[in-house]
Parts: sequence; C-alpha cells; structure tokens
Amino acid sequence: MTGPFLDAGPFISHSHFSSRSVTRARLAVGWLLLVMQVDVAAQSGGGSEAEETTELFPAIPLRLNEWTRGTCGGSGWKDYTFTVDGSQPKANLHFEVQDITNELRVDALDVHVVPHERPLYRHQLGSGSVYGVDNIYSRSLTYHEVETTTYFILVGCRSEPVPFLIRATTTKALLTPGATVIGEVCPGNWLYHKVNLTAEDWPAIAAQPESTYHVLLRLAVDSSNVTVITADNHAPLFLSPPLSHVSAEQTTTDGPTELSFCDVRPGGLHYLGVVGSGTHCAQYTISATYKAGGSCEEVTMNSNSESQTGREVDLELRRFSRGHLEPLQTVDYRFIVPQSAHYNLLVVLQDDSLGFNPTAMSLRMYKGSIPADRATELYSERSSNGVYSLGIDAWELTPGEYFFAVTAGQQAVDYRLVAQDISAELYEEGGAVQGEVCPGSVMFHYYDTPTDAEGRNIRFHLRLHTGEAYHYTSVGHPPLKMIPPYQHVTAEEQGGDSSRIPVCGAEAGARTYIAIKATDACTMYDISLEVMSPEEECHSLQHMCVDDCQVLCEEVELEHRHRDSCVAGESKRYMITLTEEQAASNLEIQVEDRSERLLPSALLLQHFEGSIPNDFQTQRFASHAPNRLLSVTISSWDLQPGRHFILVTCSPSAPTEFSLYTHLSPAQLMPQQVAAADLCPGNWFHYLISIDSNGEASRFATHAADGQSGPVVAHVKFTTWLHVGGLHLLTRQNVAPLKLVPPYHTTTALEQESAGAAAGQGLLPYEVWHCNAAAGQVYLGLRGFRACSSFELKAEVFAASDGTPEACSAASAPAAQRALSLDADLELAAEGVQPLRFGHATLSSCASGSYQDFYFEVDASEDREYNLVLGLEDLTNSGNPTALRLLLFRDGIPKDRMTEHEASQAVGGEYSLPISAWDMHAGRYFVSVKCGTESSDFRLLPTLSKVELMGGERVSGTVCPGDLTLHRLDAGRLPSSRGKHLTWSLTMHSGDTDVMLAEEKPQLRLAPPYTHFRAEQSSTATVETFHVSSCDIEQLTHYITLLSGDSCAEYDITATLHDSGSPCTPMLHQPREYVVNAGLTMEEFHYDSCAAYGVRDYLLHIDEADSGKNLEISVQDLSPAGVAPDSLGVYLYEGAIPMDRRTEVFDEFSGGGGLFSVGVSSHDLEGPRNYFVSVKCRLSAAKFRILPVLTESQLQQGNLPSGLKRQGGKTARKDVILFIPPPRCI
Repeated sequence: MTGPFLDAGPFISHSHFSSRSVTRARLAVGWLLLVMQVDVAAQSGGGSEAEETTELFPAIPLRLNEWTRGTCGGSGWKDYTFTVDGSQPKANLHFEVQDITNELRVDALDVHVVPHERPLYRHQLGSGSVYGVDNIYSRSLTYHEVETTTYFILVGCRSEPVPFLIRATTTKALLTPGATVIGEVCPGNWLYHKVNLTAEDWPAIAAQPESTYHVLLRLAVDSSNVTVITADNHAPLFLSPPLSHVSAEQTTTDGPTELSFCDVRPGGLHYLGVVGSGTHCAQYTISATYKAGGSCEEVTMNSNSESQTGREVDLELRRFSRGHLEPLQTVDYRFIVPQSAHYNLLVVLQDDSLGFNPTAMSLRMYKGSIPADRATELYSERSSNGVYSLGIDAWELTPGEYFFAVTAGQQAVDYRLVAQDISAELYEEGGAVQGEVCPGSVMFHYYDTPTDAEGRNIRFHLRLHTGEAYHYTSVGHPPLKMIPPYQHVTAEEQGGDSSRIPVCGAEAGARTYIAIKATDACTMYDISLEVMSPEEECHSLQHMCVDDCQVLCEEVELEHRHRDSCVAGESKRYMITLTEEQAASNLEIQVEDRSERLLPSALLLQHFEGSIPNDFQTQRFASHAPNRLLSVTISSWDLQPGRHFILVTCSPSAPTEFSLYTHLSPAQLMPQQVAAADLCPGNWFHYLISIDSNGEASRFATHAADGQSGPVVAHVKFTTWLHVGGLHLLTRQNVAPLKLVPPYHTTTALEQESAGAAAGQGLLPYEVWHCNAAAGQVYLGLRGFRACSSFELKAEVFAASDGTPEACSAASAPAAQRALSLDADLELAAEGVQPLRFGHATLSSCASGSYQDFYFEVDASEDREYNLVLGLEDLTNSGNPTALRLLLFRDGIPKDRMTEHEASQAVGGEYSLPISAWDMHAGRYFVSVKCGTESSDFRLLPTLSKVELMGGERVSGTVCPGDLTLHRLDAGRLPSSRGKHLTWSLTMHSGDTDVMLAEEKPQLRLAPPYTHFRAEQSSTATVETFHVSSCDIEQLTHYITLLSGDSCAEYDITATLHDSGSPCTPMLHQPREYVVNAGLTMEEFHYDSCAAYGVRDYLLHIDEADSGKNLEISVQDLSPAGVAPDSLGVYLYEGAIPMDRRTEVFDEFSGGGGLFSVGVSSHDLEGPRNYFVSVKCRLSAAKFRILPVLTESQLQQGNLPSGLKRQGGKTARKDVILFIPPPRCI
C-alpha cells in the first residue's frame, strides 16, 4: 500500500486480553510462541472482510447558509469542515445533508459530526449517524454544545454512490423583546433558546427589580410537530414533565402557542428546549415579550401522561389500531373478555417509526381498572425486532375488562396495536390451530379425553414457522411452571416437519395440556392433535438434557477454548460432566469478550450445578468485565461430580463474539509439584496436602473429623509466585478456610516484582508456613482481590523429627514469611507509639518486614473541617517505589492490619495518603509505616488543608489518585451573597484533577458535569490558574470537590464572590481527553521525550495479515548512564486507553540498559486491531526511543526467525532455526 490512508474513525476497535494471556505476556514479555507446521502445503489463508479505508483527501470547507454539492462513492466518504471562530454570538448549529436522488431512503448515507480533529479510523464511529427524514439527514448542536473549534462533517455512502447537498446553518439562541427568531428542528434533534434578563436586553425589567414581571413566548409551528420544555438557570438536558406538544395543525386552528416564565427577576436566566417530535422536520417562529403583573401560567402538560384522549379506546380482536404519540404521551385501550372465552390472548405492539430504538415505547396491562399510580407487574419495555408483546394464557384469562396502556419514550412514535385470540382447545378431527407466542409469554392448548372413552395415548404435532420455543405437557392441571421434562425446538431443526410430542395414558375425562413458551423472539406455529392407535407403542417425553442434551446444551471439552457468538439478548448454553476424580479439583470458567468494541457489561456468565432452574437464578455468575474477561470459579471444597451447565448471555444492546474456556486445577498437592491457575477478585480456590503419621506427604492420609488434633508431625510451606493481581492466603488443618478471617496473609504481584527487583532477580515468591501440623490434611485457601490473579503454587513438607524450621520458631523472621498465630495479640502501649504533629515532619526508620506506628488526635472542632494529607518520603534512595507501605487506622490497629486507607506505590520516592474532610471525624488515628524486604529511613509529614474558604483566603492542598479533597464556602453567612457569582480559582503546581461543584452536600463520586484541569508538565512552565464558576448563587453552602487524575495534584485555591452584573459562565462538562501523540511503524524507531510525571501515547495498528505473529514493543531510556531502573513505565492497551489507565500488560522496571518491554504472543495477537502504547516518565524528565517488532511464530525447515526474548530481567536476542530431516523408510 502506498500513500497515506485512513481507516476511518476517532474511536478504536477493541479486542481481548484474558488474564491467562496477560499472565504469559507479563511473565515473559516478548515470549515467542513457536509453532512447528510440517505440512506447509496444508496452510490455508483466510480472512475477514478488509477494513474500510479512505484516502486522505483534503476536507472541503463549508460556508454558512450556502449549499455545497457533493458525491460519495459506494462505501466511500466525503469530508467537510466548518470552523466556529467565536466572532458570532453563540447560536444553535445545524448540519444538513440532502440526498438528491429520486429514491426515498432513510439509510443511504452515514453522517457524523466530529469536533477538533479529523478522525483517523471510521470503522468505529459507532451509532452516531442519523436516519434520513424526507431524504434529509440533519445533525443539530445546541448552543451549549457548540465550541470555538473546527468541526468535521463526514458523509459516507453505503452500498452505492449518492449525490447530495450539504450546508451549515445557525438558529439564534438569545430571545429579546420584540424580535422574531426563525428555527427548524428535525426529529430527535434539540435546540435551545434562552431569555437572559440583562439590563441591555431587557431594560424595563432591570429598571424595576421590585416589580413583578412575566416573560411571554409565542411559538408558531409551520410544519410537523415539536415538543417544548422550559427550565430556569440551566438548560433542560432531557424530556421530563411538564412539557407541551405543539403541532402545525394546532397553530393553524388556534394560533400561536403561548409559553410563560412567571415572576422573573433581573439577571435571571431562563431556557426553552425545542425537540423535533414529528415524522418530518418542523419549521417554527418564536418571539418574546413581557408584561407587568397579572395572572401567569407556566408550561403544563397539554397532553398528559394518563391518556391521550382522556378515555379508553376499545380494542377489537384481530383489528389493527394505529396511532401516533408525542414524547411521553400515553393512550389507553380497553379490551373485554366475554364469558364464553376459551382462548389465549396475545397483544402485540409494533413500532412503525423510522429507525430502531428497542425502548421507544412500553406496553402495560391492567385487569379490571387502571390504578392511580399505574403500577403493574405485566409490562413490556424492550422490543424484539420492533415488537412489544404481552400474552395471557387460557388458564389466567378470565371474563371482564382488561386495559392496555401504550406509552412513548423520549421521541415521538408511530405504532399499531392488535389483540389476537389463539384457540386453546384441540379436537381429534379439528385440524391445526395457528398460534403465536412472544418473549415472556406462554400459550396453553389442551385436549379433553371423552368421559366414555378408556385411557388413551395422544400425540401433539407442533410445527414452528419461525424462531424457537420450549414445550412441556401435564395432565389434569395446567403446566404453570416450566419443569422437566421439557424440550427445546427450532424451526431450522424441524426443516418444515413437525415435532411429535406423546402423552401416554390419559384417563377418561382428563384434560391434557401442552404449553408453548417463547425464547428471545416471537414464534409462529401450528399445533394439532392425534389420537394414537391402541397397537402403537407410546414412549413418554424425555427431558432435553437426559438423552438428547445436544438439542440445547452443547457439551464442551475441558482445557480447550471454545469460540462462539450470540445475538443481542440471546443465551448460549453449554455443559461439562465431571467425574469423582475431576471433582477433586478447582474449576475455573472463563469467558473472554472478543468483539471489537469495549463494553464491560456485554456478556453475562452463569454457572448451574445439576440442572438449569426455570428462573435462571444462580449465585455463581459474573456480569462485569472491565478487562474483557468474565470468570466464575468453584473451589475443590464445593465442586461436585456430575453435570455442570454454563450460560453465556449477550446484553440486549449488541451481538458479541466470545470464547469459553474451562480449566481444572487439581487440589491435591504433592511435594515439588507446581500447580498453576487464574483467580479473580472475590473468588476462592482451595488446595491441600496430606500428611501421614511419619510426617511425610501422602495421597491417602486420614484426617481428623474437624480441626487440628494429635501430635505434631510436620511443618508445611506453601510458595506462591504471583504474576498479576493480588491474593489473600489462609491455612487450616483438616478443614478448608471458607471465610476471610484472621490470621491470613496478603501478597500482590507488584510486591513480589519489586521485592525481586530489589534482590536482583525475577519474582520473589511469597512463602506461607503452616506450622505444627498433625497427621491429616493441611488446606490452603486462596481468595483473589484487586484484579484477576495468575499464579503458580508449590507445597513442601518438613518432618517434625528433622527439627523446627526457622520460620516456625520463635526466632525473628521477616514478617512476610513468619507464620501467623490465631492466639497472637497485638498490644499497643501508648508510650510505644510516637505522636505526630500537623505541619511538622517526623524522622524515623523501620527494619525489614517490620512496622513503625504513630498516632494523632482530631478534636471535635476539627471534625470535617480539614482535609488531611499524610506524606511519606523514602530517604534511602533505593529506587524501589514499593519499599514502604503507609497505612491509616481509626481508633486502633487491628490484628491483621487491614485497612482501606493505604498507599503502597511511591511517585518519585514519595507516598501520599489524602483523607477528605468528609471522612475526617473526631478521635484518635493511628499511622503505620511498613518496611519491605529492606530497612528504610523515612520522613512522615501530616498536613491539614482548611475546608472553609472566606473572603479570598488562599488555601493549599494535595489530592492523589483514587482520593478526593473538599472545600466549601458558606454563603448563608454572607447576607449579601444572594444572586452573586461564585468563582473558584485553582492554581495548579503539578498533576491533574477533576473538579465538581455542588450545593448543600458535596459530590463524593465522579459524575457529570465535571471539568478536568492539568498542570503544565515542565519545570520551567509558568504556573497556571484555572477558574470555575457558579452563577446567581443562593445563600447555601457551596462545595468544590477535587478528584485526582493520573498523578498527585498540588494546588492553591481561593473562593471569590462577584456582583451579579459581572460576566459569568457556568462550569461546563469538560472531561479529560487522551490524545494520541504519534503513530508507530513496525521496525522503525520513534524518538520522543516526556517531562517528569508526563505521559506520551502512541497508536499501533495490527493488520489482519499480522495475526498469529509475536508482537514486541521495546522502549529504551536514552538518559545518561546511571538511570534508575524505574525511570519509565510502559503500558499496553488494546482497543482504547481507559479513563483510569489501568492495564495488566506493563513494564515498570528495566532489566538493564534502561530497556523496558511489553508484548503480545502470537496466540493472542489478532488483526485488524489497534493497540495503544503509553510511556510515562517518573521522577524526572527523560528522552527515549520506542521500537515495535513483529516476528513469525511458525517455523519451517531452514527458516531463521528472530526476536527479543526476556530472560532473568535482561533482554537477549534469540535466533531459532529448525531442521527437519528427510523422511526415511524403516
């Protein structure tokens, strides 16, 4: 390929990282998976459809209010630009593309509007396009959304070329007395108008602030319909009552609609939102005026949510009732069931609107009457292919009135509603009954055996025309629950034939039922009855997973990866069967999301033992996959032999590709045997080693009934290598530890890596001793935390007759390796704990593996009045960012020293632990500093930053990743503050932070609107001050919350009040943005640099042809000799950079020569994919170079592939050559 190319879109395709594959990548970065393929001729090249690419032609500028003619080729794009330079008053901005062919189509074009930067890749532009209305594709930006920037309008053709016209227009937002504004809004788009009661625009109102005035708006709609909503002080963000629907017909009949803002005050800000809610674009005019005093009525629901007509509409069987609803409107239908009814009732609501929104409407059912709160348990709020349905089976359907309510969502809809009766009774010679069953519904059919007939055998014939369904039978009573035996059938499996469903031995006078239940979509069917001859042998229905499980449950093989996919809302079902021997293992079930987009809730993984219950409820499930991996584990203590069922369900929003992997990790350990497994947070694994009476390991040791008993015969050491994540470890005699209670150990991959780096080796394993064991079994329980963990485990037994190991003696040993004792007690004498003084540093030290404890007091006057920051500086200059741990406890130090307030990672040799004022309470607090594998000197500094700000007072503070700080201004103490503007000024010295504003109560979690500020990352940069404002404040307590971003932020803050007449811009929602600094090219060095704590991001695209190769990305610190081993951090992301920048593929310690490396093995590398590489500088600025390399994984005779392989912390070049001898006869 020559020349520059675009692949089309600002967003990046997503792929997969399983914890197992990540483990391998972290364990040996750049590891080469060498696959020997002898039969070269057997290679087959396959590939998916090539990624859509677009040649980079210059974008065409648009001029305001002028049409521009254009054409895009089939599957091609034409790009345009429009620049908002800020010279014009802020207005609503529209981009309109008109298909000028003679065909009326809704999806001939894709139209996307992207600010700031022209996208590189378009296959992930997503669902941001719009449907055409009257061949017009319109995208509106409210004046709140419009920025001073360049917008890129991307017009893409689908399957064939389309000529079109495109233009940019504006609609004035500001309404002033006597001026008329002309506007146009298309279905689903929003426009804002505002009334800003300034002295310049509304002098009469400003001149008499004590008088009562009302602002009146006159809205005339010339075509189609609009929905309007009003709000004070802020723009309405979504439709909610009260709102008003205005149509062109209404304007023609009754004249313009009047809308009012009552009792306004000078300086007030009032908004009108106009939403296109018809089936065509709406043109309208609007003007504003005012009046003094008199009556005034603000916007009310002119078409209320109780009923569109104020009465119910009769619904007749098998007759469509069509209608149109404005947003949030409701229409009620009444249906009368006569006394003679013997049928199932199916009510189907079809969305006839253009486009597809599965939640555009809702359908609700009521028996007898509609309650005042309109609550019901019978409703349908999500469509299947545009169909909402409710069914009532013949058993539940009773004579009387039923009501069905149809409600529109946030947009106008066209619909049709029909009620269908499906005969319940079947006759011997009655022929077939046609029926339909929809999701959530069950249809009953029955046959009455004549009273004068002997018991007989019958057979139901069920033929599906579409879809799939369950069927099950019962005699004497209706099958109200789906209980075995039942079967699952599909129209595809039947192939036009019928399923024959026998029922044996129906007694005279008995009623035999068959129930048909839908799955994910409506299913049409025929059902008929056959009486079997007395000579014919009858065999009862078999349960689907007894003799014919493959009908629905696909059996998967252990230790093999099974690839599959599901459509939106579909469930895929699998089965594994475990023997008694296999059940003595830990079972791990992993599902990996392999789709391109990143959606943590895309899949639901469920596990069932023995059978799948009717309600599909289970306590063993996983529903959130931030790293694309769902995991369910069953420990050896709980695992039972027999059948185990696995359900993988797609979310209702999108189809998903996935892979399923089942793994057994045997629980029984033998000396020197290494077990390997993955374990995710909250899950348990149990391992055991058996000891005979001689103190030796045995596979067949007899243990006591419960707890430890008998003489001491051995000591057991468990050694754990942890590559990613964290583990809690517990040991018990003869009984598996089932709860996380003291004593237990904790280890993390980061601790093991840093301890190993400090010792000059790879991972430093974590050792857990179980001392003084009796004959029987010693259990080790592992519980995952923080992130999915990948580990290896080994057990060793030391006979008591050979002496007591040092770790089990009373002698001093590193705390990380000393056995914990159940009856050990941590006593803290007051004189043994050093006091801390706020604002004063304390110098101290700790020995290897030991704690140094401190305390401070918070009195009642300081309760929630100060933010606390504990700063810990490592004075040993070890270069190890995990050499210390900083812990905070309230009221006392627990035995296990577990706390949620912990800092275990240093930045530039400093640990920071901030506690917000909201969490600070009166009482005594304890601080612990723990040394790692080496002794350390340190300095501990507690500082307080004042929460209350008054009169421009400047306060300094710190906020670090994962924490927040608060400040407030109590306007209630300032009588003259009402109506003024409050400005918070934030001077950033380092780091970055998200800022949120709130009244009365602080915002304690990140939620829009918030603004992100970042200090300039340069030692020579000028300190920058940022400002955020609250306009026209009330006399309330106002809070500002600061949440740290990627690094600790040092700041100064002030709060200032301004007069109401001064300019004020409310804080807008401006989240952080990650900008890719450059693209990377294979086998080419890219040179760059970053300031202290700075981050540089790079894009690397993997083509489909590169799938199955090994990817190695090396970063070399080019700083002068003597660079610290943690001078840089290198992080690899697949698909996108997450907001928290967390990843399991990273390298933060060089193996020598300042070389850092991350990679993806050939087993996991698939194209087309996009990867992001982030390089972060630590304590000081650095220059570096980055090199991506791909190496072949398949070896052929005489071929010499090469690559980089990580060994023992060093990077060495490895050349591999494979010679295959010629075949010879024997």
